Amino acid sequence: MIIASVLQVDKAELARRESELKEKALRNKVVRTRKTSGSANAASGSGSGSGSGSGN
Repeated sequence: MIIASVLQVDKAELARRESELKEKALRNKVVRTRKTSGSANAASGSGSGSGSGSGN
């Protein structure tokens, strides 16, 4: 019983960390895109990865 509850907490913690890392990576990607590309390229560049995270 104790082991099962510990594993459940670990899964929740891992899911939370994974979510935070994905959000951080997305923010970094947006910042890089805005810094490196002009206004015309930003529109096409932002759409290129829009479907990458939809499989979760």
